[in-house]
Amino acid sequence: MGSISGRKCLRVLENLEKIQAIELLCASQALEFVRPLKTSPILEKVQARVREDIPHFEKDEIFSTAINKAIAIVQSGDLLNIAEGVN
Repeated sequence: MGSISGRKCLRVLENLEKIQAIELLCASQALEFVRPLKTSPILEKVQARVREDIPHFEKDEIFSTAINKAIAIVQSGDLLNIAEGVN
């Protein structure tokens, strides 16, 4: 039973990464709608990091590529480094 639980836990964590990536995309897109207003310096750095790989969406698109890029950003640890002030 331990190995089954471990696999389920891994699946939950993978799904959580996907959820975080989609939330990151939504938040980044929302920040663009309130420009020229700015948010906190840390969130501006997060926004800049996201926009390095994923452009602002101007129209409806297939988002799977952007979601995969956002998952890679989440997995890279860059956002954690920004939050901790490393970057």
